[in-house]
Amino acid sequence: MTDTSPSLTFRDLVQPMTAEDFFARCYAKSAVRILGDDDRFADVFSWEACNRLLNMNALWSEKTLKMALHERNLGAQEYCVPGINRDGQRVLRPDIGQVHGHLRQGATLVLDLIETLSPEIAAIGAMLEVVTGAPLSCNAYCSWDQQQGFGSHFDTMDVFVLHIEGTKTWHVYDGRFEHPMELPGYNHPSFPREHHEEAKGNLLQEMTLTPGDLLYLPKGQYHDALASSGACLHLSFGITEATGHDLVGILARDLPADPLFRQSLPHHGDGDAHAAHVEVLAERLRDIVASRETSETMRDYQRQRAQRCLPGFALPSRDEAVRYRVRFLGASVTAHLGIQTLKTDRGKETLSPEEAEVAGWVMSRDWFDRDDLGGAFEGIGGADMDAVLDKLGGAGLIEGL
Repeated sequence: MTDTSPSLTFRDLVQPMTAEDFFARCYAKSAVRILGDDDRFADVFSWEACNRLLNMNALWSEKTLKMALHERNLGAQEYCVPGINRDGQRVLRPDIGQVHGHLRQGATLVLDLIETLSPEIAAIGAMLEVVTGAPLSCNAYCSWDQQQGFGSHFDTMDVFVLHIEGTKTWHVYDGRFEHPMELPGYNHPSFPREHHEEAKGNLLQEMTLTPGDLLYLPKGQYHDALASSGACLHLSFGITEATGHDLVGILARDLPADPLFRQSLPHHGDGDAHAAHVEVLAERLRDIVASRETSETMRDYQRQRAQRCLPGFALPSRDEAVRYRVRFLGASVTAHLGIQTLKTDRGKETLSPEEAEVAGWVMSRDWFDRDDLGGAFEGIGGADMDAVLDKLGGAGLIEGL
């Protein structure tokens, strides 16, 4: 059985703001800093944990360990040497001496794609993926006092920054790129520095982060940061939601199954025939896009992509875990005249005292395994537990992952 007991839930992450307020007022809308106790993220990451990852030499190449200095990304040839990765492929591997040399000059060190490299980071990643319904990546940033690694820029993803060590001052500007994507013309590298200096606009917020603080930045928002005291360490979790462009990609994959889309187009010299055929294609495509089946296919695609950080194995058990996502928006259990009622934004159910206790356990999590639930309430038999889960699902509190 996989232990999914939460060490930090999404509610913990954004308090004293409620999760409902965060999604209504901030998510995809505006930057926000949420102050936290110094030790809030102590169990998630540290310099010790960072060094432990760094010393796993086989993990790193020029694609996963990056460096920046004076607002310039260092080229791989400036800190890497030829080597072999775990797959036996030739890669450029970071050279310890060269990396230390750049660090002494004040370079920022970035560890990319570490979202599953420790249970603690993966737990945060799983929580954010389940709550936002989108996949994420996690990078660690190591920076030093008054040394600028990156200039003002925008990201193509929504970012949750967990500040681990040191002090760092962030500048958030009122400029924002509308719906950026990792495609030429729609991401930061597509434009020269002069463009960004003009597009970032005026300073909107200046925020100094200390250990335990959280910063949320919506995608496209211009920002920059500067370590303001000693060595700084933070984790950046980037959320990449599915778009209409992804939907078109899924359709393009499946359209050859329809003979109409395998049919040759009329000769380009026959304008009327060509226009008529394209109109037929458009009508068929409209029907496909508007179908319930297409929506379900896309939802499955999104659901599968948003489970990269969830634990997949609990050997020696060979059974796949049955998991549920908790929909906390608007959820509450109230008692009136001895009757307890579960209410959500999708419905309500009357609960027995024992069922209300189960609902309280569920509501303290972002997701859970059915086995964990059964272990917490051993007095409830399998059939009865299925009935409770049906009630919670009927009220809209949970849904299968």
